[in-house]
Amino acid sequence: MAEGVRRVVALQAQEAASPYLALWNRLAPFDPAALDAAFAGHEVIKATLMRITLHAVTAAGYPAFHCAMAESLRAARLYDRRYTQTGLSAADADALIPAVLPRRAVP
Repeated sequence: MAEGVRRVVALQAQEAASPYLALWNRLAPFDPAALDAAFAGHEVIKATLMRITLHAVTAAGYPAFHCAMAESLRAARLYDRRYTQTGLSAADADALIPAVLPRRAVP
């Protein structure tokens, strides 16, 4: 199933059913249990990517997407006036990364 997700590149996953519907329309045959297993096995993950929405991507492909999108994602949040009022700077956010990464769900 991860290969199907890789070929599609990234699937909108803001709603729980979205990646299932997207693959059902693109893959024949499509087995939703196989996508469940890919999510459970962390072969496919959901992450905030394009347009600051959740997308399903392969775990192997995520680093490239993250690298390509990190600057615009950070700018959309850290430099938005709604968030700058908190006083959190890019350096502050970077300093938190080592403490947050060990607590993430993906191994």
